[in-house]
Amino acid sequence: MLRKVVSTLLSKYLGRYVEGLEDKKLGVSVSNGDLELSELRLRDDSLDDLELPVMLQAGYLQTLKLTIPWLHLSSKPTIIEISDVYLLVGPKDDSEFTAQELLERLWNSKQRVLQLSTLSESDEDSSEDTFLSKTMAKIAANVQITIKNIHLRYQSSGSSSYAFGITLDSLLARTTNREKVPVVVKAKGGVDMMYKLITLNNLAVYWNSYSPAPPTTSKQDVIEFLQCQIHTKTTPVAHMNYIIHPFNAEAFCEVNTSPEGNMTPKLKFLLSVADFNVSFSQTQYREMQSFLEFIHNYSKSFPFLRFRPRESIQFNPAAWWNYLFKSLKHKNQVRSWSKTKQFIEHRNSYVDLWYRKKMASVVNVKLTEQQKELLTKLERFHELDDILLFRQIAMDKVLKRKEQIEEQKAKKKAKSLFSFGKKKAKQLFEQIRSNSEDVKYHLEFNGSRVSFELLDLENKNIFRSELSDMAVNCLVREGTISVQSSIHTITARDCVTENSQSP
Repeated sequence: MLRKVVSTLLSKYLGRYVEGLEDKKLGVSVSNGDLELSELRLRDDSLDDLELPVMLQAGYLQTLKLTIPWLHLSSKPTIIEISDVYLLVGPKDDSEFTAQELLERLWNSKQRVLQLSTLSESDEDSSEDTFLSKTMAKIAANVQITIKNIHLRYQSSGSSSYAFGITLDSLLARTTNREKVPVVVKAKGGVDMMYKLITLNNLAVYWNSYSPAPPTTSKQDVIEFLQCQIHTKTTPVAHMNYIIHPFNAEAFCEVNTSPEGNMTPKLKFLLSVADFNVSFSQTQYREMQSFLEFIHNYSKSFPFLRFRPRESIQFNPAAWWNYLFKSLKHKNQVRSWSKTKQFIEHRNSYVDLWYRKKMASVVNVKLTEQQKELLTKLERFHELDDILLFRQIAMDKVLKRKEQIEEQKAKKKAKSLFSFGKKKAKQLFEQIRSNSEDVKYHLEFNGSRVSFELLDLENKNIFRSELSDMAVNCLVREGTISVQSSIHTITARDCVTENSQSP
């Protein structure tokens, strides 16, 4: 059953972003415990979920390996390997699509986000779900993730084009003990504490001004161009204008999976960086402002894209006047009382339908085909944020109703402390043990050397500041957040004034 679930999830969600995945072949590979996919191409609409004015010009995933020891989940690690991921992104030109095509792309994007949000919703506590959650916990306890050679690049258009992106040499995440020694957790009933060590090598963010467009005539040209710009220990890259210079980091994570409340934080995250250098030039700052303005203008016009004409304003000015009138009419209708009344009616209908869908296994009554069609119609009509809000309201009602059912069942059994059932007893125990002073999350950052520098138009230093032995400690408690920081030395230097007595 679990193998079927894993293969279905991979096919359903990985298939949304990767072209040419065959369900049958994928299912057989997962069942055997070894899945290896190579030379995959990402779908052109992979970035539509971001709702940003960007589109994928070329995207490749060269290697994806998944090793699942089905017969030894508690004693052997599940290994995930991802290598050579290259994405070339550019500005989106929505004029290439008709109004109907835009609506369909938006609907497909909305469906993907809604499906992902459904995974996080807590459904009924059936024995099947309990078995699945326990098995997934075993996999998570020993999972090992390796990522190598990642380059995500945005290339602007125009005569004075610029490019920015993220490069990563390697990342390794594995299970360790408290002393950061790699181990395999062997526990039949799960573990109360999990320790994960994440090693990061040569992560960098760059912004190249006046950067020509890369060659996109062939797949090999794109891969070679993006691959040679990844900074590694053996092959450093000198011609990149880095905002965040390549750095190595180590993250150690302690996760408390025990359901009982105790003094140990649920999550303790320690990030250590030896050398962290940030630099900005005047040209980079100006181009960043231009890009943010581009994003802002797109977000303002996003609700009216379906009215936008495909022709240029020079060739069809009447169509652009019509676009203006339709946009103003749509904007005014949204604020009208009739639209407000319609929104309330749709909200109540959707909340009721989603509540019925989530309670179907409890009351043994499924939605009719007509109700399913109405649910889909409402999801198409309303914005994504509205649908997520409707679902949250419905899920709150579902949880309250399930608690009432559990209480009614518990009262029939006995009137003692444990007559409230395991769930209520656990809640009572947690309330007794909970304390406002208990730390829920502990976040810590240590940097041996953190520097910041400003550059002029010729990339010469204007100002440089350096912090040594920097530490930031953040504790999150119930209703409060406390932050402590310490710095051993701070150095600030004026690089413009010559022979300055106060550099």
